[in-house]
Amino acid sequence: MTLTFFDAAGEPVAVETLRLKADMAHPGMTPWLAEFASLRDTQVTLPVTWSMAGDWILQVDAELPDGRRLLRTVPLQVMLSGAPGAD
Repeated sequence: MTLTFFDAAGEPVAVETLRLKADMAHPGMTPWLAEFASLRDTQVTLPVTWSMAGDWILQVDAELPDGRRLLRTVPLQVMLSGAPGAD
């Protein structure tokens, strides 16, 4: 998964820290968590191994070098290789 960060004007902006939480859209699954510090980059690529196909909700909490925070919630549909409909 690759995340790219932009400011309100559409210009790339570097993030200092990044916290991610991914939950299945239905209750009962353990969330996926990740935290990164001292990134200072506009794009972050993460090797993610999803535990299950389906609808996920990704919560992004990024801190910019000037202390401002970027909070976003992104719905995702995960399809695992070899799963029905993944071709």
